Amino acid sequence: MTEQRPGAGQVLAAAGKALAFLALFLGCQLAVSYVYLYHVLGELGPNALTDPELYDILYGRLMAAATGLTLVSGLLTLAVLAVFYFAIQRERPGTAMWLRLPDDRALLWSGAALAPALYLAVTLVMSLLPARLLEDYNDASAGLEEASAVAFLCVAVVSPIVEEVVFRGLIMTRLARVARPTTAVLLSAAVFGLCHGELVWFCYAFVLGVVFGWMDMRARSILPSMLAHITFNTIGQTISTLNALFPEGGWEIWVMGGLLVIAAVAAMLDRSGIGEIFRPMPEEMEDAGDGSPVPAALRRPPDGERFDGAGSYTSRDDVTEQDPWKD
Repeated sequence: MTEQRPGAGQVLAAAGKALAFLALFLGCQLAVSYVYLYHVLGELGPNALTDPELYDILYGRLMAAATGLTLVSGLLTLAVLAVFYFAIQRERPGTAMWLRLPDDRALLWSGAALAPALYLAVTLVMSLLPARLLEDYNDASAGLEEASAVAFLCVAVVSPIVEEVVFRGLIMTRLARVARPTTAVLLSAAVFGLCHGELVWFCYAFVLGVVFGWMDMRARSILPSMLAHITFNTIGQTISTLNALFPEGGWEIWVMGGLLVIAAVAAMLDRSGIGEIFRPMPEEMEDAGDGSPVPAALRRPPDGERFDGAGSYTSRDDVTEQDPWKD
């Protein structure tokens, strides 16, 4: 079928929605940070912004509270989205942000199974980077390396959920309404990387964003990437906690060896799901019935039927309720 390209109005609308979700994510972080900054300035006085000694104290307080502020801003983001979509818009999570089970259940746990191997790959690449780049990265991530329940909850649970909802569930799906799936994955991954700020963080966040976005496009659900992100961050935070508790070292080789075994076993147990992630994604576009382009491979079947990849469905009810290309 001939591809129907989206009009300029559709492109602008999708880009505007993506930018609005990004602004919400960043705005919640800024709002929480400024409230805390105002509180600290109330204790130290306005001179803390100009006096070198007081400024060092102010900076130290902000860095020490970074994890807690991230946790609060993440919960605030989820609360705002929940009120807007589920209390005001009355939309279902599966419709609004792909928060639903995949059609192919084998894909559900594929991200979590792949996460240990991804973590090992990132660790290996980072070990080969110049010391100057690693110093900048270590400075940027110093606030996250603490052995506390708040840090673990923030890094391993809340942040992955918030980031997958925003960057894959909302931004990527809106971009996919006016772009091919691959383009939407790359653009959302680039935004995801840029929000991490530091260069090394950007690079590996971009790569992870591509992998996470790709598996979500295959599954038409953000649950695989959410589980992958939680597993990835849990591994990282566990290692950071061990590093904080046992700074003398000596345990790293055992942890990495165990992680290598887990990665190999997980990949073998879920080889069908992981294989499905990396199967080439067809780019054929179909008409959704209202003039909007919909990738044929990403249609959900009508209730009671399953999509086997051999054909496509044109049920308007299904497109209306489930398809992210629908406005």
